[in-house]
Amino acid sequence: MSTPMTDTAVNATGTRIAAAMHTGNQPLREAGWLTKLPEAEVENTTAQLVTGLSPGWRLRVADLMNRLNGWMEARSSETAAAGAVSTLRERRSEAEREAEAGRARFRELLDQNSGTVTAEMKKLRAAYLEQEETARELESLTGEKEKQLPQLAHDTGCKATAYVLSHEGITDERVDELLGDFLVLHGAELFSLLNMKYRQFRRTGSEYMPGVIEGVNDADTLYGGFVMQRIAETGRKYSGLMFRDDVLSLTGITPAGSAKADCKKKKLI
Repeated sequence: MSTPMTDTAVNATGTRIAAAMHTGNQPLREAGWLTKLPEAEVENTTAQLVTGLSPGWRLRVADLMNRLNGWMEARSSETAAAGAVSTLRERRSEAEREAEAGRARFRELLDQNSGTVTAEMKKLRAAYLEQEETARELESLTGEKEKQLPQLAHDTGCKATAYVLSHEGITDERVDELLGDFLVLHGAELFSLLNMKYRQFRRTGSEYMPGVIEGVNDADTLYGGFVMQRIAETGRKYSGLMFRDDVLSLTGITPAGSAKADCKKKKLI
């Protein structure tokens, strides 16, 4: 004997069904439609979608966006640090080249003047010695900055992983919820039609009819093949991702950018 539903459960179920019916009445949208809007409309449209979410999903989406921003900030810091190291390397190379050129010129003048060091040569020597010192300082500073890069990459990887796992969790849960809502609203029609299709196969694939071979063209085999082809295979291959859901519109079908690739960075240290 099943346990009677409480008033709270009944109200929650009613709210879910009402929301699903409202969702079902919305036009189909192509995946990624939100990001394709003009820049001026994205913010207002996003705010409207968030406002329409239930409190629970609003918190989940807000948490996901915080994780997304955390990953993007970590990635930006890593990129900036790598850029700074690259700039330091270039400047060190420039200082080394200038120092080498200055030292070569000093030796050339020293030879021309039979070993006499003129005032001009003293200035030249001071300049290339200063460039050599600068190159050494830049080398030391570059080394210090380079030591920070693995940790920054690790931080990027950790935050990317947190974002991706949160995104996958939300997507899995929301898809299951939408499928459940769909079956609540349309399950009776769907399963009734499937039953009628099976009965049709029972007529044409009856074991009492001539030419019917078990496991080849009997009713159960024909029905299983129909379900696999029309539902299972089509579901796997269907490329036109279309949905009517505000949560998936906000989060996107897949994690943003190269987040999954960045997940590997946490293994660098």
